[in-house]
Amino acid sequence: MATKKEVQSAKLVDEYLAGALAGKAMDMEAYLKRCPPDLREEVRLALEGVGFLVSSYEPLLMKSGGAEAVGRRIAEAIARQQRLGEMEERAGVQAALGRPIRAPDALGWLSRIVGIPLQQDPQQPARQVAPVLLYRNREAGALLEREQRDRLQAAALLSKAERVARRFLDEAGVTEPPISPYEVARMHGILVAEQATKGCDGCVLIEGDSAAVLVNAAIESEERRRFTVAHELGHVALHGDLLQFRREALDEIEQETDSGIEAEANAFASELLMPAEFVDREFARQVPSFSVAEAMQTRFRVSFTAAALRLVKRSHHSCALLFTRDGTVVWMARSPEWRRYYVPTGTTPHAGTVTAGLLQGEEPARKGYPTLASYWAPDHRADDDAVVVEEVRRGHAGSILTLLYDQDA
Repeated sequence: MATKKEVQSAKLVDEYLAGALAGKAMDMEAYLKRCPPDLREEVRLALEGVGFLVSSYEPLLMKSGGAEAVGRRIAEAIARQQRLGEMEERAGVQAALGRPIRAPDALGWLSRIVGIPLQQDPQQPARQVAPVLLYRNREAGALLEREQRDRLQAAALLSKAERVARRFLDEAGVTEPPISPYEVARMHGILVAEQATKGCDGCVLIEGDSAAVLVNAAIESEERRRFTVAHELGHVALHGDLLQFRREALDEIEQETDSGIEAEANAFASELLMPAEFVDREFARQVPSFSVAEAMQTRFRVSFTAAALRLVKRSHHSCALLFTRDGTVVWMARSPEWRRYYVPTGTTPHAGTVTAGLLQGEEPARKGYPTLASYWAPDHRADDDAVVVEEVRRGHAGSILTLLYDQDA
C-alpha cells in the first residue's frame, strides 16, 4: 500500500502534468519544494519529460491508482482548468463594470460568469430575481429540510463534512497551514470572485461541473473573507446535488449551530483552514485560554472567533465558548468533555459574571477569573461552591466571547 508521502508526490506530478498539458508555464522547483525530501529525486525525474514517463513515473502512478486512473484525473484537471479560464474571462468582463452588486442581482451576475441562463425559483414571485435559496427541485428542498430537522444525524453529518474537507485538501495537493482557500478553489476549478456587494456577503452558484463563489470585497477582515470562501466551498463540495444558488450574510455564515447545512459548511471550512491533524498536535492538549486561541489565529490565519471555536471543539479539556450580543447569550459551543453544567442560551449573563461586568463597561484582566458555576448554570445545585474559570474578550460589532474552563472536571 502506498504511503501518504508517495500519494502526495504522485498528486504533485499529476498537477504538474495537468498544467503543462493545458499550456501553462510550470515552475519545477516550486513543485519540488512541496514534495517530501526523500522522494524529490524520483519526482524530479518524473517532471523532466515524457521520455521518463514509463521508467520514473510509472511506480508512482501504480501506487496512486494505476496509470489509467491517473490519466483520467489529468484529463479531469485539464477540463476543470479550462472551465475556470472561461469563467475568469467572463468574470473580468463583469467586474470591469466597477459597481457594487446588489443582492437581488447576484444570481444573474454569477449566472453570466458560469455561463448558464438565469433560472428562477418557481416558488418565488416572478419579480424577485434572486431568491436567498434556490433548490434544484422541490423534492431536494424537502429532503434538505428534513435533514435540518433531524438532529440525531447532526454529528454524523459534521463528521462527513470534515472528511470531505480533508479529501478536498488532498486532491488539491495542499498539506501545510496556513491554507489558502483561494488556491484550493483554483485547483478544483472553482471561480472565486471578490467584489463589493450590498445585502449579502457570500454567494455560491453550482451548475453541473461548474461553480462560482462571490465574496463581498467590503468585508474588512482578510481572515473573515477567507472563512467565507471556505464556507462557500463547503456548500459546493457537500450540497451541490441539492443546492443551485445560495446567498447569505456574514452573521448567518458565522452563526454557530449543531445541525443543518450551515453547520456542515462551517465544519468543512474549519477543517479546511484548521486541519484537525495540526490542531490536535499543537493546541488541543493545552489548557484552554484565549492566548492559545490567539496562537491558533496566527498559525492558521483565521478570525479570533473561528480559532476559539475550533480550539474548544477539539480540546481535550472541559471547556465551552459563549457568544453574547446585545446583552443576550446567542449560542454556545462545548468540548466533548464539557458535561457537568448546562448553560442556557437566550438569557442575560448573571450580574456576578465577568461577562456582565464587560457589558457594564468594565475592563477585565486578560486572563481567566474564577466565577461561581451556578452563575452560568442556574439549574446546577450539586455543589454551590463549584467554580469555573471565565475569560472574556470583545468581539466584532459589539459582541462578547466568553470562555469557560472547568479545571476540576
